[in-house]
Amino acid sequence: MSGYDIRQNLSISLESLWAASYGQIYPALHKLAEEGLVEAETAATGQRERIMYSLTDAGRQAFRDWLREPVSYLPSRDPFKFWASYIDELPEETVMAGLDRHIELHTERLHYLRSVIASIESGEHPMIQARSSSLDAEGLRRLQATRSMIFGELATAAEQEIASAERIRRFWREELAGSGN
Repeated sequence: MSGYDIRQNLSISLESLWAASYGQIYPALHKLAEEGLVEAETAATGQRERIMYSLTDAGRQAFRDWLREPVSYLPSRDPFKFWASYIDELPEETVMAGLDRHIELHTERLHYLRSVIASIESGEHPMIQARSSSLDAEGLRRLQATRSMIFGELATAAEQEIASAERIRRFWREELAGSGN
């Protein structure tokens, strides 16, 4: 795939888990090529030439090795909870607008994730369709079950964010409302 193809694939497949911009993808591809983990080949596509990348055997092995390693966690960043830790400084209309915005965002995300789960389970999701030709029936079942489970976990996280915002709203009303904010 080209860098563009990889970005498009992420947008239909795993972007809810791992978002990457073109500015991240292309330098990573160059680095992987230098390390011999992918091969780059120029291909004519219409009037333009594109660099197409293929995973090497060493790249496949490096990916398998990485999957077996303990997960490396990024430092925690939660802009909403950071913002909420200062609601005692804010007027009620600002707090309520921020909470409403958070709830709306995660409600939309929840609906989206549920639609992704339905399309994965029905086999209509583009990622499932793209992978179905290279998998036997059991491999396809396992892929659908795994991706459905992960998107279910993301949906649960969205539900938890909505519930968190509602708890913060109750806290505001019960503890802070009328105290000069």
